[in-house]
Order: sequence, then structure tokens, then C-alpha cells
Amino acid sequence: MPNPLLAALAVLALVPAAEAQTLFVDAGLAAGANDGSSWADAYQGPQGLHAALAAAQPGTEIWLAQGRYTPSSTGDRCDHFAILHERVVIRGGFAGFEASPIERPPVGDARTLLTGDLSGDDDVSLTNGSDNSHLLVRVGAPRVAFDRVDFVGGGEGVVACGLGVGAAVWFDGNGRGLRMTDCSVERCYGFGVVASSVGASYEVDVAGCRFRDVTDSALSVYSFNAPVTVERCSFERCGTAFALGDEWLNGSIVRDSVVRDCGFGLYFYVYIFAATLAQVEGCTIVGCDELGVVHVGGGAFGPPPGVTLRNSILVGNGAAVASGGQVSGFVYPTHSLIEGGGFGPTILDADPMFVDRAGGDLRLLSGSPTIDRGTAAGYEDGDLDLDGRHRAVDVASVPNAGDNTRDYIDLGAYEFTGSIGDNLGCSAEPNSTGLRGRLLARGSAAAADNDLTIVGEHLPAGQFSMFLTSRLEGLVPMAGGPGTLCLGGAIGRFNRPGEIQAIGAAGTVGLPIDLTNVPQPSSVVAAQPGETWRFQLWHRDLDPGGATTNGFTGVVSVTLE
Repeated sequence: MPNPLLAALAVLALVPAAEAQTLFVDAGLAAGANDGSSWADAYQGPQGLHAALAAAQPGTEIWLAQGRYTPSSTGDRCDHFAILHERVVIRGGFAGFEASPIERPPVGDARTLLTGDLSGDDDVSLTNGSDNSHLLVRVGAPRVAFDRVDFVGGGEGVVACGLGVGAAVWFDGNGRGLRMTDCSVERCYGFGVVASSVGASYEVDVAGCRFRDVTDSALSVYSFNAPVTVERCSFERCGTAFALGDEWLNGSIVRDSVVRDCGFGLYFYVYIFAATLAQVEGCTIVGCDELGVVHVGGGAFGPPPGVTLRNSILVGNGAAVASGGQVSGFVYPTHSLIEGGGFGPTILDADPMFVDRAGGDLRLLSGSPTIDRGTAAGYEDGDLDLDGRHRAVDVASVPNAGDNTRDYIDLGAYEFTGSIGDNLGCSAEPNSTGLRGRLLARGSAAAADNDLTIVGEHLPAGQFSMFLTSRLEGLVPMAGGPGTLCLGGAIGRFNRPGEIQAIGAAGTVGLPIDLTNVPQPSSVVAAQPGETWRFQLWHRDLDPGGATTNGFTGVVSVTLE
């Protein structure tokens, strides 16, 4: 019988990249043609981004190598980077040799800094900003995206340059569409990101971003019925974490995010009556001086819509800790932990049991009363928490307290998985069960213990499966079925006697891993402390027409001790 994995691998293929202009910029480069055509001939120097933006056309991607980029070489505080064409994408985090964004180092390892600290003398005290740029980036075109770009030290003081606002990024009265992914906004003396006048046919999506030490609002959006989505973000020591002014609210959502030690946490203002609520889901909001969640409605044509709050943790926000002290206005909590309680039977008033609240680690300890306490309403299979781990991970020893069959989502921004591994960076496509297959690591991460088991769940019962492993990441879309092979380099196959298994009736399958005998393409190796091993499961499946196909789960990675 032919090996089923070989048949699957025979049809793997890379998806061709879309045709688009790409311009390269490297702040540390001092040789080459300086025309942006390649990494070797990238636009050079800390102001090289100006040249790339001047050469950009609609749809251009600009790739920035790691380094420090400033809008001025002369100390002119009014200089800024200007984006004038629609659909421009600015990607950072490159080491400076990659042929594809997926080849970049992990987030945070090769930082691209757009900084207004023109003299390089800023510190964490926010006291040296009198010579900083008033604005870092001014966007005058729709549908602009930033990916892995870090904005530091902008938005100082009262703007006297005809710019209108001091901020790191300002969508200049034309904020029609914004996407930010894996970015950070840090040490800003005014606003962080301001998107104004966002039209109803556009969207604002901010995902995986970090906002820290922004004296005014870290993220401010004023929209005309435009949906705003903020997910898996963190806000720390900001004047206001997120402020949304909207005509209708239009189902805007903040989810799976942390707000810590800000003035206001999440502030919503609506001007016109609408039935659609804004939503706050799966958030942890701690230590805000004023309030955690506040909604002030204008209600020009009737009672104002409100904000639904669920699956969240609110502790230590505002001067009042009595009933209602964590929220204000038209906020409707359910399935949450709110210090002071007072909002009905689904609201818990207890110690959430954070790992280290004083130190800022707001993950959950084993035994937290928030585990398996949430409701699955509003969540889809495959949703991720702030760490990028899967939501709705059942802890078998904890009774589910929700009101649906899948209600084992935890409260707050972090899911307690009970897994010793990380489910990061690679999410599966739904299989024939309608769910996304995923892996968990159980046992011990100590190599000497040799006690590691990989467990797959949400899988099609009765189908054959095989575990794969590698020390490297990869990204190869599957041509012979749904899913992506997310392993690279030397991929080992657990296809020895007894290792290829049929998935059980409950949609689960598990394999104890002998760390002294890990398969590789032409040999076996003993896994060593300090190594990170990644595991993925290939499985047979049936497509909607009943034909045989192939699928992959997500990845679990384990760093051995």
C-alpha cells in the first residue's frame, strides 16, 4: 500500500505571488544603486523611506529592513513621511535578504523603527520630547496597511506645522480604510494612531499591535458607520487605550485584548441612535484610573445604542470598586468577572488569579475561577487569544459554566490551555467536521523526563492520520486539500509501526513522543534541551462531495528544557 503522506506531499505547491510593485529600503545600507529595486540596491539611509514613498504607485508594497528611520535629517519637527496613494502596504521586520514576507524573523527580532526621536535622546520617562517630530506618518489615501512597523517617539506638543494633530500616524481627514498588523506604537507625546472620517464602505482593522506610553489616546477612530475591529492588542500606560466616535457603532468590536494602567480603558461615543451594539469580548482590563469600559451616547434620534461586554475581566478600574464601578453608561455585561459584581448571575466577583498582576503578566493560573467560564456566543472555531493560542480549549477538570455546548472559553484575553506547548502562527482550515484541527502538548517539557504526548482534536473520526515534526517553520499551501504544511527544513514522519493511526470516535488522536528517537528524513535524533520542536498532523478527509482529500491541523511547538 503506498504511503499516504507521499501522495499528499506530491501535490504540495506554493501559491504564486500576486503581481505588484515592491520597493526595498534599508536604513543601514551604504552601497548599491539606491533605486529601491532589490535589497542590494535598496533606498538607503534613515530617510530612505521618503524616496520609496515618492516612487510608489497605487498597490505598491514597501519593504523596510530592520533599523531606525527618521523623517528628518536636519531636526525639522514638521517633516514627516507622507503616503499619498491608495492600497500602499508598508512592511517591516525584514533582516534585509528575504524574498517573501514569510521568510522574516519572528515578530520583534528584526525591528523596523519609524521614530520621531530626531536627536536620539528619548527615554521611558517621556521628558525629552521637545525636539521630537510632531508627526511621523501622514496618510492621505485610502486602504493603507502597515505590517510589523514600530512607531516610536512621535506626536510631541502642540502642532504648529499646519498638520492638524500631533500623532504617530494620522489619517488626514481621509481615513478610508486602515489595516495594522503586528505593529507597535510606543512613547508618543500626543496621540498614537488617529483615523478620522472613515466612510461606511471602508473598514478599520488593527490586530496583534502593542500600544505603550502614549500620553493621549493610543488608538482613536472617528467613523461614519464604518466597522472597526481591534483584536489581540495590548494597551499599557496610555491616556485612553481606545476611543471610538461613531455615527452608528455598526457592530464595532474590541476582542482578546489587554488594557493595563491607562486613564480610560475603552471609550465609546455614538451620535445617532442605532440598534447595532459595539462589542467588547475576551478582554482583560486592569488598573485604569478612570473606568475600564465607558459608553457615552449622543442619541440624536432616540436612545443611544450601547456596548455589550462579555467573557472579560475588569479589576481595579476607577476610583469606585463598589457595584458598577468598573463601567459607566450604557454597558451591558454578561459572562464576565467584574470586581464589585452587581450585574446579574453570569457576573463573577472574585480574584481572577493572574500569574503576576503587579509585574503585568495577566495570564491565568491553574485554578482560576475564570477558566471555562465564558460563553461561545460570538466566537468561531479557530479564534485565537492574545498569545495566538486557540480559544475554546476545554480543561476537563473544570465544569463548563456557559450556556452552550462549546462553552469552555476562558474569561479575559488569555486562554488557559493546560498545554506545555505554543499554538502559534499557523491555523488550520476547517475540516469535514466544520472545525479546525488543532494540537496540544501534554506531559513535561524537560528532555530528560522523556514524557511528551502530542494530542490532536476536532478531527474527522475514522480517518488515517500521521504526525510530522521539524525544528523549523515553513508555509506551503496544500494543493490536494485544505490546510497548510507549516513545517520547514528536515521534516520527520512518525510512520513507523503503530504510529500511523485512525482518528478516534471523539475526533481525537494522540502519540507519545520518544524524545530519544525522533524521526528525521534519513535518520533518527535525540532531542536536546534548548531545542524547539514543532509538530503537525496530516490526516485523510472527505470533501463535501464525498471524495477523499487531505488535511492538516495547526502546529504546536515545544521548547525543551
